[in-house]
Order: sequence, then structure tokens, then C-alpha cells
Amino acid sequence: MSKNYYDDEEYGENQENVFHDLRVERRLAKKKRLKKRIFGVIFVVLFCVALYSTSSFWIDPLTEFFQKSKESIISDGALEQGKGYPISLSQSDDNYISRIDNKLVVISDTHISYYDDNGKRTLNLQHFFANPTIKEMKSSLLVYDINGYNFSVFNAKGVSYTKKSDETILIAEGGKEHVAVVTKTDKYNSYLTIYNKLGEIIFKWSSGQRIVNIAFNSDDTGCIVSTITSSGGVITSKLVGLQFDTTEEIFESESLGCLICQVKICDNGDMWVLGDNILYRIKSDGTVIYSYSYPKDLANFYLDEKTAALVFNNIADKGSTIVMFGDSEKPSEYITKKRVNQIKVTDGETSYLCDDEFATLSKSANIIALSNEIKAYTDFINIGNKVYFLGYNEIAKMSFKN
Repeated sequence: MSKNYYDDEEYGENQENVFHDLRVERRLAKKKRLKKRIFGVIFVVLFCVALYSTSSFWIDPLTEFFQKSKESIISDGALEQGKGYPISLSQSDDNYISRIDNKLVVISDTHISYYDDNGKRTLNLQHFFANPTIKEMKSSLLVYDINGYNFSVFNAKGVSYTKKSDETILIAEGGKEHVAVVTKTDKYNSYLTIYNKLGEIIFKWSSGQRIVNIAFNSDDTGCIVSTITSSGGVITSKLVGLQFDTTEEIFESESLGCLICQVKICDNGDMWVLGDNILYRIKSDGTVIYSYSYPKDLANFYLDEKTAALVFNNIADKGSTIVMFGDSEKPSEYITKKRVNQIKVTDGETSYLCDDEFATLSKSANIIALSNEIKAYTDFINIGNKVYFLGYNEIAKMSFKN
């Protein structure tokens, strides 16, 4: 008789074992899938942490790569001939160029002349400064004589006001509308006086140390002054923050081991502090953020609210290295085989002048404007997309294509 497996107890036991094994396998498979998900999440988290911790090494190069691709087009400039340019100048005068309300202004030994875009002189004013020092303001010019007594503010219509100091003027500086004048008295090494746009005195402050620089804040409500002192033949500097609505000092920085050449307040409230051997980036409370020691003697420089541009001359090839600091502590560098004679910064873009070359660099040190039509010019000024060059006997104008 054949055996009936469907009625056999052995078959029931085998069936239970099969179901048990299936349940075990399913639980094991479920655990494996859960482990994979957990390991996957851990991997993603670790990967993100690694990206964040190493961002300083790859974000800047990646940004620079894309920035370079956008700045690869070079705009060539050409000197304008006719239509009032070049403007002829007297060779017997020492001339300076500046601007008021985006209009060209030429300061000679005896006159201040205003020119329109076509090179036509629209205003010619006589001044009485022996060796005029010029400071640009937002919509005007401050002109004074070092160790003189008088200073004047010129606006687009002419002389805004003229003042005479009781003591000789050591230095003066202009803000948006306010003017700072430093004199020396019998009692104080430095005496600071602030004038408003009407020429009225609104603030006074004195110091037993020598004030060498003044920088107004963005709204003319206060300023930063730098002072120097010498002990044992070592020169040190300090920064002092002032507000014009109080006689109390806002802050006093630690001693800086340099002679401060210029202070410029950045658009975010930080400061560029340029010394004779070091550049500082400093917070608005006087705390040092970082510093950059010069690799060699500083040949030239320019500071604006966004960029600090430094020039170092290369002895080997008679060229220059331009080092530019912006938002990052890491600078951008540009090396030219020609000697840089002048450098200026406009809206974060750096322009330089050589004997036979003019160029503008982007923030990432790429050439975005270039001209080789340059001859023996001594200075330049950017006004819009035009550049005005000062020569010994003329002023030339160059336009750049957009």
C-alpha cells in the first residue's frame, strides 16, 4: 500500500519547519535592509561633514574657476582724438587730477578747472594754496596746505566754504560731507576739529600723541584716528574710535608694531589698516581679524571699501606683483613684467598704470580691460567707463568697450 504524505505527521512537522525557516529568512533580510539604510545615512552625514570641514580648500578654487570663465573677455581701450581731447596743459605747472560729481577736475599751481565730458572747461577758479593737498569727498574736494592755515571745500558749483585755522594744519581729511582738521597747539600734540557741510564746528578732540590718519565712517557720524608714539626708538601705533555726539572714546585698539600709513573703513564696518611693514584687517571694535606681513618693501598701494591693493616691485625682471585682499583672508595675486607706477581701486576692481600699459583687474586677478596705447603718463582717474590720464603737458581720455 502506498504511503499517504498528506495524512502523515512527518509531513506536518516538515511543513512547520519550512514556515519557520521562511520567517527567519524574512527577519534576516529585513535586518540587512535596515542596516543598509543606517549605513547609507551615516555615509551621507559623514560625507557632508567632510565637505563642510574641507570647504576652504575647494570652494575658493571652484568659485575662481567659474569666475575666470566669466571674465575671459578682455575689453580694449583706445585714446580719444578730437572732441576736446587731449587737453593741453602748461608745462610750468604741477598738475593734479581729481573729480567732483563724476566730472573731471584739474588742480594746477594757481587754478582749479572743471571740464565736461567733451573736454570743455566749464569753470576756472583761482586758488591761493602754495602746495595744495587734495582729498576727494563724495561730491566735493577738500584742498589745503600742509603746515598752512587755510583749507577750502569745492563742490560742483565752485567754492563751498573756506576756513582759516588758528594753528598750522598738520593733516586734514574729508568724509561724505564733513571735514577733519588736525593742528598742533601749545598744550596738545594733536588737536582734532570736525566741520560739517556748512563749515560749522561740531566736534573737538585732543590727544597727547601725534594723529597721523583719520577715516570717517560711512554716515559721517564718527571717525577712526590713528596715533603714533615712540619709545626706545620703536614706533607703535594705536587706533581710537570716536563718535561726534559724545566726548567718550568708543574704543582704543592694542598697540600695533608699525607706522600706520592709511586707514580705510570697509563697507561692512571692518577696517583696512595699512602700516609700513604690515596690513591689518580689523573689526569695528579694534580687534585684529588677520594680518599680512609684506614679503618685501611696499612700492605702492590703494585702499577702498572693498579691496586693499598692494604693489611690490620684482628686482629680477623689473616687473611688479600686485596683491589684492577682498572679503577673504586669502589674497589674489597678479604678476606683470612691467613696473607699476600707479594703482587705484574703483568698486573693488583694481587698475594699474605702467610706462606703456594700462589694465584693470577683476577681484580674482584676471585682466578685464587692457590698453597698450599708453605713453609717459604720471597719473590716472576712473570716471564711469572712461579713464583720464595725466601727462606732463596734456590730459588724455580713453573709453573702454563694455
